[in-house]
Amino acid sequence: MDFIKLTAAQAFTRFLAAQRNEHGEKLFEGVWAIFGHGNVAGLGQALHEVKDILPTFRGHNEQKPEAVLRLKKMVCKFAHVTSA
Repeated sequence: MDFIKLTAAQAFTRFLAAQRNEHGEKLFEGVWAIFGHGNVAGLGQALHEVKDILPTFRGHNEQKPEAVLRLKKMVCKFAHVTSA
């Protein structure tokens, strides 16, 4: 059996990308990130390495009300879909 060395961030991002539901569909289509706001060191690099299978959506200008409103709407839609 072959082994590879991974950082915690690399293992975490690969784990997220590999998650599937009982129908074989991805559980995570991507992740939201605001870099420079206390993110764990190395997470950005690990996300970049899996960008083809787990895209990163970056929140720019997160202080603007429009961005916060869009994020709120997205979370509400997701909650509605998963509660059905």
